Amino acid sequence: MLIDALRQRFPDIPIHVHTHDTAGVGVAAMLACYDAGADMVDAAVDSMSGMTSQPSMGALVASAGEVDTMLKLTNIWKYGDYWEQGEIL
Repeated sequence: MLIDALRQRFPDIPIHVHTHDTAGVGVAAMLACYDAGADMVDAAVDSMSGMTSQPSMGALVASAGEVDTMLKLTNIWKYGDYWEQGEIL
């Protein structure tokens, strides 16, 4: 409702949504924000997403359907695998 109201009131202002995934519904919330008119939504690399972080980027891109996110899942997975290593240099 908020994104739709902002979009109607300010049609030319970019809307960027940031949230955390504490309740576990962040991917669905970001998709709903996009559908309501948000221009950008935040996500986190899969291995660092969820809870007090942002929703999963991989899950968001995989769930985006026909939306062109300009992101490739294979690249997202490689990036997530890198950070999941957990090695201290």
